[in-house]
Amino acid sequence: MKLFILAGEASGDLHGSHLMQSIYAKAPSTEIMFWGGDLMTNTGGTCAMHIRNTSFMGFIEVVQNLRTIGKLFRLAKQQIKDFQPNELILIDYPGFNLRMAKWAKAQGIRVTYYIAPQVWAWKENRVKKLKQYSDKLIVILPFEKEYFSRHGIDAEYHGHPLMDNLKLSDEKDNSLPKNKSITGKPILAILPGSRIQEITKILPIFMKAANQLEQYKVVIAGIKHIGEDVYQAGGYNPKRHTLLYNRTYAILKGAEVALVASGTATLEAAILNTPMVVGYKGNPLSYWIGKQLVKVSYISLVNLIANEEVVPERIQHNLTSSQILSDLKSLTEGPASIHQQEKFAKIREILGTEGVSDAIARSILSDK
Repeated sequence: MKLFILAGEASGDLHGSHLMQSIYAKAPSTEIMFWGGDLMTNTGGTCAMHIRNTSFMGFIEVVQNLRTIGKLFRLAKQQIKDFQPNELILIDYPGFNLRMAKWAKAQGIRVTYYIAPQVWAWKENRVKKLKQYSDKLIVILPFEKEYFSRHGIDAEYHGHPLMDNLKLSDEKDNSLPKNKSITGKPILAILPGSRIQEITKILPIFMKAANQLEQYKVVIAGIKHIGEDVYQAGGYNPKRHTLLYNRTYAILKGAEVALVASGTATLEAAILNTPMVVGYKGNPLSYWIGKQLVKVSYISLVNLIANEEVVPERIQHNLTSSQILSDLKSLTEGPASIHQQEKFAKIREILGTEGVSDAIARSILSDK
């Protein structure tokens, strides 16, 4: 069997790598070509494009890179034609992947869409495209199966793949020590995002707040394909702070509290029971456009799944160092962290148990 997997962002690389591991475990002779990052590359197969060249965030940023995106789309089509896969697996990345689904369907290629676009939040017209262009839709949030069923799509829900990551993290047991005699200070984790444009806007604000809490050791979770100079521009000082690449789970497990850019990392922190403050800041025009279109009350997956404000969200002009500092003090000096952790336990129950990637792999390998 030949599979072409297309992931355009860091979260897709993470989920794609675990899916590939499960596929290879069940069908070692499977040929896989993919767009992804270091995690998928380390799993095997052939990397046809790295996510460092494909990750664009925001309306304005996409417009500014339309020529590049057009070239990437043409390249992907040619690579898929040359590879001749039995199936195309599209992981999230909807602006690009929905166009790819339409093209692939016209070529007679079977399409599985893994991790549905958040059409329940905005751009609900994409539901029709998903129904028309995908042969199989696999969702990862518990309420999505019912949502798509109302729109005539029999989506598969096997649980959230991050639960697999939690099990793998436990097996590796590579967390940073919480013992103050070893670290000197308790850890304040900073997860500033997976894209350069996120990091440049969010990290300086997080760092300014964190630097005022001298009782903590600041540890930044770095992304391998992003250079140290980007983090230094955001306030990272090697003499004062620690930057660790590809150790996100270890950092979160060892941290007393975390500052997290909105995205998959918020759910990772919740699964690992780390109290947090969530921040997001983007291009002002992109944010304004998005605000007109988005229909949900929260931006973090934690709050969306709980359907209430479990963790504070500081967005755009409300993302200031003084506000973040105030939120951190609430977590470290009061009962707020205990309240968060009680809610995190309920979220973990909602998301189910491990074995999600194995179940999805079985589903894909059963396709004829």
